[in-house]
Amino acid sequence: MQNNTHLPPVFQSNLPEESADIKQLLFKIMRNWPWIILSLIATMAIAWLYNRYAEPVYKSKASIIIRDEKKGGGGLLDNPLLRELDMAGGGKLVDNEIEILQSYDLMEEVVRKEQLFLDIKAKGNLTSRSVFAKEFPLIIRVANPNIINQPIQWSITRQLNGRWSLHYGAHNSELVITRGRWYIINGLKFQMTDNPDFRANADSSNLVDEYLLHFNPIKIAVNNYSLALNVQPASKTATIINLELTDYNNSRAQTALNALINIYNQQALEDKSRVTTNTLEFLTGRLAIIEKELRTVEGQVERFKSSNRITDIPAEAQQYLDQAKQVDIQKAEQQTQLSILESLESNLKAN
Repeated sequence: MQNNTHLPPVFQSNLPEESADIKQLLFKIMRNWPWIILSLIATMAIAWLYNRYAEPVYKSKASIIIRDEKKGGGGLLDNPLLRELDMAGGGKLVDNEIEILQSYDLMEEVVRKEQLFLDIKAKGNLTSRSVFAKEFPLIIRVANPNIINQPIQWSITRQLNGRWSLHYGAHNSELVITRGRWYIINGLKFQMTDNPDFRANADSSNLVDEYLLHFNPIKIAVNNYSLALNVQPASKTATIINLELTDYNNSRAQTALNALINIYNQQALEDKSRVTTNTLEFLTGRLAIIEKELRTVEGQVERFKSSNRITDIPAEAQQYLDQAKQVDIQKAEQQTQLSILESLESNLKAN
């Protein structure tokens, strides 16, 4: 016979060990508090320096309205006859126009027009900032940007006599610039002239003595700005498209976005003019063909009438009426003459 004794379970408390761990942690913190405070100060200092000297990013926004016949707009040609002929062309779909606004060809034309392949930075003590248009004292024109097949960096410095020196190449070659003259360096043809829109601040804060010139290949510049562009419809039911472009220079972002919209509108006008011209040419051609066909049919009808001796019934009826009228007139005249003769005959017999 076995005697099974069931002992109650023994529970051990972990509170003393947890308390010891917390005390140990607090002791370590208190022992290393100078390092913790120094780390916090360093982190805050780094964050402040980053916000102070990092190049800011700007956003430029714009909106355009699209005529969409599915949402209340019309086509290029709102003539119902042309719609019946299927010549007016459908209205613009918002999704299609978004794809056009994001197209490579459209952005490439913007990059070429505004020379966005050239990034000019004003060199500072700790950082350099992008400048554009009236923020730069010179105007640089590049005649053959297609020759740029890899990124190029030059620098230009202001001399004491007011002239500019261009430094380029691996050996930092120097070229004193003559304003208005065309130069060719490694196949790249360019010109520099004074910028009449540049105005120095009274405190001379924007008088920079050195600028960095970054030339990028067209393809790279187009890809960069395409990535920086965001095109979205305002809502699912609206025909308004919102555009947003980010850039390191606010003026350049606004200029690029305005150029994008202007070129888009210009292309839309050219497309509309081309569709209208083609439609008018088509209609003119069709009218000429129809006129020729009608003349052919009229000739065939005349020949059919002539060969089958078929006359024009309305014309013959009118001719008959005219002849009947003449007969009536002649009959009346003859009746009058007959009455006179009868009266004369009676008088003669009586006398």
